[in-house]
Amino acid sequence: MRKLILAFLLPKVVSYLRRRYAGRSGRPTA
Repeated sequence: MRKLILAFLLPKVVSYLRRRYAGRSGRPTA
């Protein structure tokens, strides 16, 4: 159950963090 929730939330968190750092550095980090 917990793994299912993690698998669902992880992509959202990663995309959010990637967007933050991309905005700061000016380019998306692969």
